[in-house]
Amino acid sequence: MSSARKIGVLLAGSSLERDASIRAGEAIAAALRKGGHDVHALFVDRHVDMALRQSGIDVAFLAVRGRYGADGCLQGLLEMLAIPYTGSGVLACGLAMNRAKTKDVLRLHNLPTAPAYLIRAQQQDRSSEVHGAFGFPVV
Repeated sequence: MSSARKIGVLLAGSSLERDASIRAGEAIAAALRKGGHDVHALFVDRHVDMALRQSGIDVAFLAVRGRYGADGCLQGLLEMLAIPYTGSGVLACGLAMNRAKTKDVLRLHNLPTAPAYLIRAQQQDRSSEVHGAFGFPVV
């Protein structure tokens, strides 16, 4: 019996970055196969829990981006299924998806952050007013 681990490359998802995730996941899977690994691409959709349970993978390589892929949801599911995965854990992913909260936590630990302000959807018409003295260019 082989001691090789079955690697699931999780790709796609439902975010706007789906196409980039597919391209990245396919490249990752190809590189792992070239290295002699047992690799299976798993497309992440609303049935990902069932797909994971049926896949029999030993480890997950995450190539999913955005909401439900990089926000801690998928990581939490993998933890509940006891499947190790690449990348950050649930808390770090969830926090990183909220840039304002991330900056708050970094500041609490005296880590410098670039100046920023938050414009909510209902404030878009006030963006030039809120922009204040930042000057241009800005990101």
